[in-house]
Amino acid sequence: MPANTGLTNSAMTDFRRCEERYRLKYRERLSPLQESPHLGLGSAVHEGLEKRGAIYAIQYLREKNPPYTKAEADRLEIQCATAAAMVNGALKIWTEWPDRQEIQFDLPLINPMTGKASTKHTMSGKLDGLWESVPESVVQRLRNTSLRAPLRGNPPCVMEIKTTSHAASEELQTEVSWVLYRVIRKPSLRLRTKVKRPDGLDEKGKPKFKYSHETATEFCERIHLDYEQRPDHYYSEFLVRRKRDQIQRFRHEIWEQHKRLLRIENGEMTIRNTGSCLDYGRCDFFELCTGAVGPEAYRVRESLNPELE
Repeated sequence: MPANTGLTNSAMTDFRRCEERYRLKYRERLSPLQESPHLGLGSAVHEGLEKRGAIYAIQYLREKNPPYTKAEADRLEIQCATAAAMVNGALKIWTEWPDRQEIQFDLPLINPMTGKASTKHTMSGKLDGLWESVPESVVQRLRNTSLRAPLRGNPPCVMEIKTTSHAASEELQTEVSWVLYRVIRKPSLRLRTKVKRPDGLDEKGKPKFKYSHETATEFCERIHLDYEQRPDHYYSEFLVRRKRDQIQRFRHEIWEQHKRLLRIENGEMTIRNTGSCLDYGRCDFFELCTGAVGPEAYRVRESLNPELE
């Protein structure tokens, strides 16, 4: 790994989850041959919100996951319907969006004890959005609901922070401690395995029925309807303030992780966390770590941090 490698929030999250996962993903740059559908959905929704249209989320998914079988085509249609429902609902509920979005940064990683910068790593990432002042409409909407700390005036604010407010402070050259989180839940629905359908008349002229699985088209319609009827279930937002001691603690924590990374980069063995193997479904490298497959079952990424592309 080259000098001055950018450490993103995603990389550090993977490192905290499992050091071996981090090594395989960011040092060996291994990636599954097929992207996780959950990751694809999140990226698609992000694309749709950034460009203010569900069509962009759908385009993203269709370009990323061209189907080759009927089953894959059905899964893609369900994923597209889900992304469209999530984006349409968000744009209907939240009308205020930062003028500045997708702000990429690459900052020195500073030792909080000495003030000196690392010669091996930097802090990299993207800010989803940045307001130089919180919109008054947002403040009024949240003041009596989810505002977690007293708000005076309309201070600078990060939307959906990915890394830390430290990066936003550098961007605006003023302290940014407020964070507006907007959360969209994934569908709580599942495909029905038993749907009652008309099947003509019996010998007495009474209606007959048969049962079959719900189709992909029916399920997509149900997803759209559920997001429209239950917005409070699927969408939430809250404004919180990062205190100075919290930000300072983060700086110490990231520096300690940086030191551990240096030892691994110098040949020290990684520590595997088997408790995270089955988190969120299953780790992408579960089969590799258990010996079921070899590295040839994965592709090697050209980009170290694809989330920054």
